[in-house]
Amino acid sequence: MTAHFEQKQREQQSAQRKAVTARLQAEGRPTGAKPPMGCIRTVDKQGRKIDLPVDAKMRAVMQTIVRMRDNDKLSFRNISNNIARSVAARDGKLVVSGAFSDWPEWRCRRAYNQEKKLQAAGW
Repeated sequence: MTAHFEQKQREQQSAQRKAVTARLQAEGRPTGAKPPMGCIRTVDKQGRKIDLPVDAKMRAVMQTIVRMRDNDKLSFRNISNNIARSVAARDGKLVVSGAFSDWPEWRCRRAYNQEKKLQAAGW
């Protein structure tokens, strides 16, 4: 009986969280603690947090990821490996790929999606 109650309570809390997140997104307000990739968070005169896409180096890498994915049709794993090789060649270090890379597969996917959102918003 308590397991059923706990399950219903978790579902209700999940629905509440989703509703709050949807409302904040609809109002254009930040929903998380960290700013989106390629942005910095600042506070305007009214005290509201706003995200500005100004990190030029991050945006350059994100645009490269979008180009590799859209034009060259590379997988995120191949994109991650290419970035690891180029960073290693630039810094004169050994190639570190996979989960220990600065740009692992999941981060490349996240950067791709965020850059697409920024491009759609006109940034």
